Amino acid sequence: MNLEVRISIETAELFEELRNYYKKTIGLNLSKSDILIKAISYATNNWEEIDWKYVNEKKIKVDKYDISQASLRPKLQVTLEAKEKLIELKNILPQILEIRSVTLGVCMKLILKFALLERELKQEDKNIKIDRILNKNKSKYIAELYSEKAKSDSEKLLCIKKLVMNILLELDN
Repeated sequence: MNLEVRISIETAELFEELRNYYKKTIGLNLSKSDILIKAISYATNNWEEIDWKYVNEKKIKVDKYDISQASLRPKLQVTLEAKEKLIELKNILPQILEIRSVTLGVCMKLILKFALLERELKQEDKNIKIDRILNKNKSKYIAELYSEKAKSDSEKLLCIKKLVMNILLELDN
């Protein structure tokens, strides 16, 4: 289904930010249509729980991109389900945001922003988990490394190898 909309520079930058993210994580250079469908699909799984007012007000840091004028009027190929979700959001957002009306471009911006916010939360969770694993293992093995048992260099090296192996095993889980 064809969809042609006007979007803001901010929305175009959100598209580019997600394009770069997907390129790094899954190794694919996705089109704007693919990015939007993926973001809508992800948001649909959480549709009822999303605080759209929070998403709208939350500032999100994205890189600056050189956005052409043509990029502000994308022609997108979306599924019927994706278009229906955009229209549904277009109908409910005025009540949530306490404004008269919203455009499809604003709906896209909020869906893309939600996808980026969720990515940031997942990264923060990973960082917290990594810090916890490192601290737990560090205290366990550092004590062993400097104890009376680890006198020789080979024993110290074995202790370091055990530390690294435990960290790697826990990160895999």
